[in-house]
Amino acid sequence: MKLIVLVNQNLNRTNLNRFNLGKKKNQLNKFFWSILPMNDEKLFFEYNKSEYRPKKNKNFINIKSYYELYKNLKKVKKNTYFLNKAGNYLKSSLIELIMKFKGCIILKKIEWYENTHTSENFINKISRIYKFGIIFTVKKFFRIFRFLIKRFLVEALSCKPNYFIIENQSRENYLKSQKINNFIKVNSFTYSSFNKIKSKKNSKNYFVFLDSEIENSFESKVLKNKHGFINHLKYWKCLENIFDQLSKNFKMDIKIASHFRRSKYNKPIKKKFYFDQTLKLIKNSKFVVVQNSSAIDWAILLKKPILLLNFKAFDAISLENSDSIKFYKNKLLLEIINIDSNYNFKMKKKMNSLFNVNKEKYQKFSKFYLNYKTCKFPHLDEWDMIYNKLNKKLNYKTR
Repeated sequence: MKLIVLVNQNLNRTNLNRFNLGKKKNQLNKFFWSILPMNDEKLFFEYNKSEYRPKKNKNFINIKSYYELYKNLKKVKKNTYFLNKAGNYLKSSLIELIMKFKGCIILKKIEWYENTHTSENFINKISRIYKFGIIFTVKKFFRIFRFLIKRFLVEALSCKPNYFIIENQSRENYLKSQKINNFIKVNSFTYSSFNKIKSKKNSKNYFVFLDSEIENSFESKVLKNKHGFINHLKYWKCLENIFDQLSKNFKMDIKIASHFRRSKYNKPIKKKFYFDQTLKLIKNSKFVVVQNSSAIDWAILLKKPILLLNFKAFDAISLENSDSIKFYKNKLLLEIINIDSNYNFKMKKKMNSLFNVNKEKYQKFSKFYLNYKTCKFPHLDEWDMIYNKLNKKLNYKTR
């Protein structure tokens, strides 16, 4: 059984594990096509430097030209499974359309979960954007307008999938409410990784900060978004002040779990940065400090105390940044430090309530947003589960 997965990123240590392209063999014969070199050659070569810890694998192909894309498309046979994980781009939608015409079976993955539930009205959202100035607001509207046009074109080209792939109960409930039953339930990479280490408890005397590299992220570079309203120097100085106060209050060290795409030479402050060890660092920590990182899911699964940082400046990137922070605060009753647009903040002298983890809410959250109410195959990763489901359907059809 052959599966082609279209992506728009490089292969590094984290993605090697996420895509299961390491030592473990899988009955699903997976090939990853990356169109990052075609979309942004400069960015591709940047992240291919040794400082970003790139990896190579025979099943991960970097498509560097339209001619190379043509040659690979020509080899695709009917009934090959195809999964577009390259994002909502015209190029990836066109490739998906070609795959459909060639008789491929189209899969669509609905990743993560909605973490920005808000009933805020349009006027309030506009006022939040307007705080950054009239020129910024006008530019923002033009970007939103271009995005809506692009999304319309992408949706017009998108194929109706043969199967949806989902990772949690929230998505399952949504699809069922839409009368959609052609979905495959899988364990996310986050859950599978957690399941391997969940019984090993060994907390040490430190807290960990989950770096998202939000001030200069890979995603912002792909989308050509310049974060002019974020002062990198003040941002990291503010973080350093927060870390120092927390270290003093709780008499413990700080360890920074570097984002998996951060350069090993990019260490903005004189604190210890650890690379490609995020899950291990969370597992062994006393508590977790996070702003807007998907790695928060590991902290929730491990039932760690969590301190949220809400930077007002990040609303200039997207209002979803603050909205997601509020989502976690309300769902899990977490402590939060709000940082204004001038990078000023107030911290409680005593934050002992930080360690009052509401395990019932954590557990409820985990079973709804991070996995399922009933997980029948917790030991399997997503690729095993996709293969088992598709193989079962294939055998049923051939009877």
